[in-house]
Amino acid sequence: MKTESSFLKPLDTIQEVETPPFLLTRIHQRIEAIKANQISPKLAWGLAVSFSFLLIMNMVILNGNRKEKHENNLVESLHISTNNDLYK
Repeated sequence: MKTESSFLKPLDTIQEVETPPFLLTRIHQRIEAIKANQISPKLAWGLAVSFSFLLIMNMVILNGNRKEKHENNLVESLHISTNNDLYK
């Protein structure tokens, strides 16, 4: 059975690695650049609300057109005159 010191022997061969100069500042710059590219929560909520409003308005308009079409089809199927001209 290996003892704990013989088990950890390979760790003695590990050497310290030299890091490139200004590595930490480059990492911080990348983090700041990512933060700068994000949109604010107020803008995100505003866009979501306006998109939802437009979607609802589109559905209302489309349903209004469908109802008018349905009424026109019903009038045409019953052969009812759609104009008020008495004399042609």
